[in-house]
Amino acid sequence: MLTPASVLYISPSHANKVSFDGKDFGDIKSKNSFIVSRVLYNDIVIHSFKINANMNDDELHTMVEIKMYEEAGLDVNKRYKITYVKKNLDFADSALVEVFAIELEKTASTLEAILKQEKYVDFLALPFLCYETLYTHKILAPKNDLFIFIDQNEAFLALYKNGEYIATKSIFTLQDMLKKLKIENIDLENEAFEKLLSSKGLDATQYSPENASLLATIQNIFVELFTKINDILLHNRNVYGFDNADRIYMSVANARVRGLREFLASFGYANSELYDYKLFKNCTSEHPFSCMMASYAFDKYTQNDMHHNCTLFVRPPSFLKTQTGKFALVMGSATILLSLYPLYLMITSSVLQSQLNELNVQNEGIKKNAAMYNAELNKRKNILNEAQQLQKEQTKNLENITKSIDELYAMKQGKKTYTDFIVHVNRLLKKYALMVRSVEQKGADKMSIEVVAKPSQRDTIAKFMEDLLKEDFIGVTTSEIRSDKEFYISKIEIAR
Repeated sequence: MLTPASVLYISPSHANKVSFDGKDFGDIKSKNSFIVSRVLYNDIVIHSFKINANMNDDELHTMVEIKMYEEAGLDVNKRYKITYVKKNLDFADSALVEVFAIELEKTASTLEAILKQEKYVDFLALPFLCYETLYTHKILAPKNDLFIFIDQNEAFLALYKNGEYIATKSIFTLQDMLKKLKIENIDLENEAFEKLLSSKGLDATQYSPENASLLATIQNIFVELFTKINDILLHNRNVYGFDNADRIYMSVANARVRGLREFLASFGYANSELYDYKLFKNCTSEHPFSCMMASYAFDKYTQNDMHHNCTLFVRPPSFLKTQTGKFALVMGSATILLSLYPLYLMITSSVLQSQLNELNVQNEGIKKNAAMYNAELNKRKNILNEAQQLQKEQTKNLENITKSIDELYAMKQGKKTYTDFIVHVNRLLKKYALMVRSVEQKGADKMSIEVVAKPSQRDTIAKFMEDLLKEDFIGVTTSEIRSDKEFYISKIEIAR
């Protein structure tokens, strides 16, 4: 359930109106306001019984119905709205259930003027439960609180322990007090009596000696009233541990009773704080209780808690939320869709044809581009093939050149080696003036020579061989040294 923009509370007793949007109070009904009222206390059938604390909700609901008809005397021929409060006791295995029944015809009669004006009531509250809004909005800190409401034809008290509702009882109304005055031959009108209580009340200093009898009668009425209240408190002390009232909030015809504080102090409430109902700072209504009711109802919508909504005059749902409305909406929607289907097909066909034409144009463009790209690709392939062929030819030429260079280098190196060999040996032969009889070249690294020396040069051959070794020749040997008449002949093997 959605939270309303505001609620409009209409009192069933004096038609006072108070609106509340969660922040500010007023008296104007907005377009989206939920209509709120309350049940008169005398129109409520209240019955209590104990249950096992572990009983489930379904079993409890069934028991509540049975108890109210069998024990509380509800008429099976009448229609009721029944709700209840489950209250845990100090005993872990039991709980107390307080049930409230609202009868349709009686409540309709009470709310006749409201229903004539508004046609329905969205939220119908139990008056003694409204005080919990004071704790919700942190106007009051949880304590043991006694709330007393007294009006012309309605009066009750409500007890709250640590911010939670525990009990309610009816007490003397102003009409009951006027009847008691009349028994003592004191005849007052309603307005005169209300004015008397607020201006003089229980304050003995405000009465002349001639009115001593009036003061005594009023004092007796309040003694009787608070004696009954004491009995109620004593009962709840035994059941709920409600030892004493830390605070007393009392409204008598929306006003204070003068001298009540001193009266209560002498009556045994010296430690109890006394207040009136003017607890909302931004409530300008002359009926503060109406502001409490409006705030309470708005809280319940905010909390999505309709458990204690006793209304029997429900706002009719909008047509589209009814079964007929839903069916009509479905059928209407189907009819509209069916009627639009040919148009849908025509539009869809036109859109598809347009898309097809556009795709054909794109396809032709792609074909042209593809042909152009293929021609370019073939051209580049031919160029690539020519380049590859040229590369092969150039690679082959480079290989031939490299081979020729290697061969020339090898020839040059070979020639240089052979020549160097002869030059080195010839230089040393000249050094020692040795004659060569024969030379045999064995490749680039070996040579065999026959050296001829005179007898005076006998040691020269050995020196020649020593110098060869000094010139880094690795192999210098002689196979024979012989004398041939006047000469020595030596065959020398040279290697490097």
